[in-house]
Parts: sequence; C-alpha cells; structure tokens
Amino acid sequence: MGPESGITWKKLICSVRRAVNSDAGFIVIDRSQAPSQRDFFTTLSRSLGTMPKAEAFALGKQGSYNIQVRMDGGRADEHGFLVYSTTGRAFPCHTDLYRDRHPADLLLMKCVRADRGGGRTIIYKLRDLLASLSPREISVLRRPSFPTEFGKIQLLSADSHGYSIRYNRREIDFFARLRREPLSARQSEVLNKIDLLLANGKERQEFLLQPGQCIVINNKTVLHGRTRLSKGTKRLLKRIRLPARPRLRGLNLVAN
Repeated sequence: MGPESGITWKKLICSVRRAVNSDAGFIVIDRSQAPSQRDFFTTLSRSLGTMPKAEAFALGKQGSYNIQVRMDGGRADEHGFLVYSTTGRAFPCHTDLYRDRHPADLLLMKCVRADRGGGRTIIYKLRDLLASLSPREISVLRRPSFPTEFGKIQLLSADSHGYSIRYNRREIDFFARLRREPLSARQSEVLNKIDLLLANGKERQEFLLQPGQCIVINNKTVLHGRTRLSKGTKRLLKRIRLPARPRLRGLNLVAN
C-alpha cells in the first residue's frame, strides 16, 4: 500500500480493514507514507484488534516479539516440534496458530531488516486454492477429522461470516503421529494436492518486504509462507497476532 500524502490515521485503519475483508485478504503498508506515530506497529495492531494478554505481555519485553533466525538450526517447542520461523529453511504456505482452539484473525509483520538473498514473502488466497479443488475434495476438508493438540477439526469451516481455513501440513502430520491417528489415504491425497498448489500454483504471489514495510494478513482467508533465507542472514521481523475488532468476514463463495 502506498497511502496518499497526508492520509489520516482513521483513513489508514479503514483502508486496512477494507483490504483484509476483501478478496485480496492482505495489505502491505509503507511506513514512510503512513501517519506519524511513536510506535506505529503496535499502535496499528491495537487499532485493528484486541491484543491477547500473552501478546501484550510479550510486547513489554524488549524485542520479545521479534522473529529472528537462529543459525544453530532454530528452536523446538515443548513437543520437540521445530519452529520453522526460527530457521533459515523455506517455510511452506500455512495459516498461523493451527494448533490453537481459536487461531488469530489477523497476522501483522513488520520488516526491520530484510534478507539480501532470500526470505521472500509468499501469499496464496483461499479463493484461488478452492477454485482448484473438486467439490468432493472440498468436502474432505470440511469433515472434522484432522488432528490437533486438542482433538479433531475441520480444515475448512463456514459460518455466517463466510468460509475460513486453518492449515499447516507439518503440524497436521505431526499431530497425526503424536496422537497415533494416521491420515486416511483420501485425506493424504487431498492434502498432497493442496501442497503442490501452494508450492507451484500460478496464483501464488511472491515479494520481498522492505525495511519499514509491514504486512497485515487475514489469517482466515490467506495462507502465507517464506522462501529460504541466505546463509548468515540478518533478517529480522516483528510479528503480532490478534483477534480482529470488528470481526473479520470469511470468504464468500456465493458472492463471486
């Protein structure tokens, strides 16, 4: 996004809300063209939603919500699951917080330092993904039969606000092993097709976030990823995930 000169804070927030609720599902903001704020990133986040207690607590610690690659190979979570955002590996498209009962509506990331040779942001919209799947394949995603830490869920759900997706293939496979509930052949077939689309589909978008830019993503209707980082990278992002206020619309398949 390149807001016109002199844009007000209220207009900026309205523009962001329109973008994340639209078919685009995301928006890139150039900090140099946005209204002056002492802490633009956190002010933007608090204007768009309610900061969860854990996230707000983390913001009180200097740099604690940074995403910085560890060159020792990254870190693992309490289950021993490697957190890809702390590694330099390519990160396949996914939605954030797959394992949570109530994943965040919005994902905000601000680029502090870019990677010189990699680290391109990848975007894939739910609408484009579903357009490449058959009704039978979509019905598989809508069955509450995919493993998480707290039980089984739908990957594709719908309510009065529209269709939403939660997807992280690595975590789906991880919890299938952890819970000893292997995916069926039909489930694996559909997920393999999705992975191929996310990796090679013509609708996949790639771009490099520049220092000072931030991206706001609808975590319900847009999957995101990252290309591999260069060796010795100094890339640094700041990230905030939060429930939106007012509530986000999902994908309306009837309207279009």
